[in-house]
Amino acid sequence: QLREGALTYLAAQAGELASKPGSFRTLINVLKRGMKDKVANVFLTSLTAFQSIVDTYVATGGREVHGACESVIPLLVEKLGDANARLREAAKDALVALAGLKESGLKSATAAFLKPVKNQNAWRLILGLLQLLQELVPSLGISKSGDGFDLGELMEFVGKAYSNSNADVRAAAVRVTREVYDLVGVAMKKYLPKDISPKIKEQIETLLEADGGLAAAPPPMAAPPPQQRSAP
Repeated sequence: QLREGALTYLAAQAGELASKPGSFRTLINVLKRGMKDKVANVFLTSLTAFQSIVDTYVATGGREVHGACESVIPLLVEKLGDANARLREAAKDALVALAGLKESGLKSATAAFLKPVKNQNAWRLILGLLQLLQELVPSLGISKSGDGFDLGELMEFVGKAYSNSNADVRAAAVRVTREVYDLVGVAMKKYLPKDISPKIKEQIETLLEADGGLAAAPPPMAAPPPQQRSAP
């Protein structure tokens, strides 16, 4: 409780501390330690404080916000596989919120969400990443310039999930495929695994049949601009 109280106090003092040189990095380092804590409430309080402090610093110029957000991505990605559903959901919501904040720079850090998961039996983490991708792909878009998701890397990650032993993971992978299709059309077809199971292929076809299915060739859709979140 003392740690939670201290973290809440730091968040409340963010406005005053914003004018002090070096204070932002110090605050972020403290909050990152809190996000590594095994106590659920300490993590949640640290995350809430982090978002509050980021909003405050964006309002004052936000020069160091990009680096701060980039440094917490691995911590939040790790929590996507936590056994505690509250922590998984909080981590996902935080990443989605940061994606809508231009200063966070997440648009150029999408590779962090596509790193191969060594243990394919870690279904919670894979599922959490796919659920995150389902929301980030439409907002961050697909790009060859590094300003959004790389199509090949994205489909490689999704393609591996097609053969996962967990049914929820496979279903989530199909849903992400739909989001990709909405942006690039049949350009995604060549990235489907050659050994894709007939059942998964049928599911993809069923999901896309309203648009003519994979055999159709609609013009690729341009990625929409990211939804920016205004700092309070």
